[in-house]
Amino acid sequence: MFCHLNYQVDKEYLRTYFYEHYEKGKWHRFNPPVLMWWKLFKYDHVVEKIMDDLGITDMNVKPRFSFQLPHTRLTEHLDYQRIVGINFNLEPETTPDLHIYGKDYPYEACLADVGSVEHSVEKVPYERLILKFAIRELWQDIFDVLESRGLIDVEKTKQVNPDYKNYRSVIKKKDEKYLRGNYLENQLLQYTK
Repeated sequence: MFCHLNYQVDKEYLRTYFYEHYEKGKWHRFNPPVLMWWKLFKYDHVVEKIMDDLGITDMNVKPRFSFQLPHTRLTEHLDYQRIVGINFNLEPETTPDLHIYGKDYPYEACLADVGSVEHSVEKVPYERLILKFAIRELWQDIFDVLESRGLIDVEKTKQVNPDYKNYRSVIKKKDEKYLRGNYLENQLLQYTK
């Protein structure tokens, strides 16, 4: 469900690219509207080498910059369409985190099964900027590619997730609530219009 990666991106270059092009992005569409999470899509040419290095070029990947304002919280949820995320912190002095089933997972670079496990992003007094690869493929296929390239940071991952090799991506019964009703309706808003 969560693995640290030992791949590094050029934070300064990517941060500069984001701020030079941020006006091409858009707010995530919550219902009711809340302005807290800005996303920038359609810049695949900037991340081609990263995708090649990770071995995900031929997968169904939608890269994005994700900027979240300070003192804001993304409540518990599953990501739409059971995506698997590869996230890279682009801030030089702060560390983002995911809360998975209430446990805090700080990261610089990670693989997370955000479409199958309940997670949130808790309030912090600083802004977050991450590069996220939203991948619509099986967790195991993505994990296998990263592991075969030596990109799973085994020691750091074992510290927070000792049984990571035996993880199987399944939506737990208690998390099915995120697949119905208002949750799904709220998530679909961002993909319409």
